[in-house]
Order: sequence, then C-alpha cells, then structure tokens
Amino acid sequence: MKTRSLAPVLLAAGLFLTGCGSDDAPETAPVPLEVPTVTLVDPGEGTAEVVEWADDGAEQDTSIVVTQGFTQRAEGEGADDSAASTTPDTRLEMPVAASTSGSGEDRAVEAEIGVPFGSNAELNDDIATAEGFVAKWTGDQTGRMLEMQLGAPEEASDTARAGTEAALLQWARLPIVFPSEPIAPGAKWTVESHVGGDSSLRQTLTFTLDSRVGDQVELDVEVLQTPTVTELDAGEGLSLKVVDSGTETRTGELTIDLGSPLPTAGVIDYVTSVSYGDDAADGSGTRIVQQTHRAVQFGK
Repeated sequence: MKTRSLAPVLLAAGLFLTGCGSDDAPETAPVPLEVPTVTLVDPGEGTAEVVEWADDGAEQDTSIVVTQGFTQRAEGEGADDSAASTTPDTRLEMPVAASTSGSGEDRAVEAEIGVPFGSNAELNDDIATAEGFVAKWTGDQTGRMLEMQLGAPEEASDTARAGTEAALLQWARLPIVFPSEPIAPGAKWTVESHVGGDSSLRQTLTFTLDSRVGDQVELDVEVLQTPTVTELDAGEGLSLKVVDSGTETRTGELTIDLGSPLPTAGVIDYVTSVSYGDDAADGSGTRIVQQTHRAVQFGK
C-alpha cells in the first residue's frame, strides 16, 4: 500500500544540475524517464501508412511554454482549513533551438534553451541565468524517448536550474509517440507511462490522427491520470483513501512536421483531480480534494 503526505508536492525535480567549469557546453546528467507503452486501438479508415519522424539533420527554432498550478481543500465534518493550499498557475516560456542527428532507431535530438522568462516578472532576471540550458535525448523514429540528459550552465542560479529542469521534465512526461503499425485518419492509440514523484500517477495519453498531408500531421490528445498512491496521511493518525479521481482535458491539439524534432504548434492543457476520504459509511467524513493543473504549449 502506498501512502503520501498531506503536504502538496509540486513538479520540481530538484537535481540542481551543475555546469562544467572548463567547457562552454554545460555538463549533463541523466534524468529518470520511463519508456512508454504504445498500443494501437483503432487503425482508422482509408489509406494507412506508417507515421514516423524523418528529421535527420533538421534544425528548428521554436518555443515550449509550460504552465503548472495546484489547489488543495478540505471538505466534510471536521475539515481543517489548515489543509487548504493554493499555488497559483505559473508560466515559463522557453525559446528552444533543437537539432536532430541520426534516424530510425539511432535518432538523437539536442535542444538548447534561449533566455527563459515567466509569469512572475520579479523573477525573470534570475530565471534568465538558465540561458544555455541543454536537453539531450536518444530515441527512435516513432518519437519514443529512451534516454534523456539535462544540463544547466555554470552561471545559472539554483532557482533557474530547478525551474527550467522541472519545466522540461513536465514536457518530456507527455510523450508524443506514434504506433509502429500503419494508421489512417481517425486512428486511435494510447501511450501509457508512469509520472514519478510523490504525486505518483499512471498516465494514459489517447491520440487520434485527425489528418496527415505529407509530413504535416494533426493530432487530438486526451489525458487520463490515475493515482497509484492509495492513501493520504492526514496527520494525527488519520489516513484518507482515494475515493475518486479524474482528468479534464481542456485542450488537446498538436501540429507536427515530421521533418522537425518538436511539434510546431499546439497545446495539451489538463486538470487532474483526486479526492481522498475516510471510512465514514454515510459519506459525511473528512475529504481532501487535490487539483493539479498542467499545460504544455508548442510554438507561438
């Protein structure tokens, strides 16, 4: 049985990756990344083709914008207002210069972050020290990431390192992967993985192929997250069990150029709600409701 603390945990990996003092390029370190499972649900109708990246040698200038927020409230008899907590939505925009080398099962991508800036203007001078942050990953033509490394420039502050790393991991944990089988318009497939951290969740992304014209692909995306943590430690000997959970996908649309390493446009925006309750038979007991908002936007 898995139990988590009542205190809300935000997505901040906190590895505090350091730069290399003798080289302009940041020193990188591996980060945890689960290889997802891809399952074709419906091949679609019409002419079916294998959809895969063909971006060897490609260079792309784009941006990734990451949003996150958290709310927690107590409900029911004996609810303690001290359990309430709100972290307002924060937004971090990262200019990205990405390049691909290799193809097929030897596909590798490197992305360098420009000057990042966020919704809190007071922190932007500090966040800007993350300019030059590097993300490298290896994978295959389906889009699956197998290994990932991150590295911060030596000049980056601890806050800038942690914030940029958390934003990149939030993006990487929404894997955009095609099935290996041929697909036609209307095809559906799932991409399943585990989202780590104290707020452990099992995540299923359901993709629908809206259209394909040459290398231009339009996808619809639905997000479902379910907790793997079964109990919440509310303190003073009180344990609350998961009684309900669900995910609302506010927006799930992507535009992909198979000749570019990253989506060219689109947003995946969703809110996951988890309710924890005690064992009161009439449902009148204490309940803790946690809502986590996440969004990733590509391009501008």
